[in-house]
Amino acid sequence: MTEDGTGIWTASRIFNSGDFAMYDGKKWRAQWYTRNQKPGDRNGSWVEIAPTPPDNSPAAWTLSKVYVAGDRVSFKGHVYEAKWWTRGQEPGDKNGPWKLIT
Repeated sequence: MTEDGTGIWTASRIFNSGDFAMYDGKKWRAQWYTRNQKPGDRNGSWVEIAPTPPDNSPAAWTLSKVYVAGDRVSFKGHVYEAKWWTRGQEPGDKNGPWKLIT
């Protein structure tokens, strides 16, 4: 376990919806029951919990996190806002789910 009580991901451990795990130096939350599925698969059960920057600026975009309309992220030096639900779609495509803010 980590200092905050988060479990370490292992292939044999069962995780239920809402459980947290540390894997590859990042914190993840299970969206549904899972076992033996490594965090990081954009179609998998895990969502990365991006750390909140100390200045309350948008957190960095991550491949596996689910975003909904209005969520803001930083990506390659810019801030983007989600226009609709998205997961795994990188900001920057003008026809994609992200609107460039700055």
